[in-house]
Amino acid sequence: MSAFGTLATPVGVVGVVSDGVAITRVMWRSAPPEGSALPAGPTADPLLAEALAQLAAYFAGTLRRFDVPVDLGVPTVATRAVLTVTGRRARLGCTQPKTPRAR
Repeated sequence: MSAFGTLATPVGVVGVVSDGVAITRVMWRSAPPEGSALPAGPTADPLLAEALAQLAAYFAGTLRRFDVPVDLGVPTVATRAVLTVTGRRARLGCTQPKTPRAR
C-alpha cells in the first residue's frame, strides 16, 4: 500500500503519495486516495517525509528544484500536452505565462 501525506500551503492543502520508491501522485487533497493510507509514523516512509519537506522549502522560497524520484506512470495524450506546455510557459512561482520576447 502507498503512503499519503499532506502539507498546508499558500495554494491549499497539497497531498502527496509515495510507493516507497518514488512519488506517484501530487494533488490538492487532504484525504488519502483509494489504495493509499497515512503512514504509521513520520519515519515510516522516508521518501514521503522528504517530499513533504522539499515542498515546504519550495513554498518557503528556499528551494527551486526537487530531487525526489517521481513516477507518474504513463500519462494520457492530454496530460502529456498540458505538462509540456506548462513546462515551457510557466515561470517559477508565477501563475501568469511567460510573455514572448521581442526579436
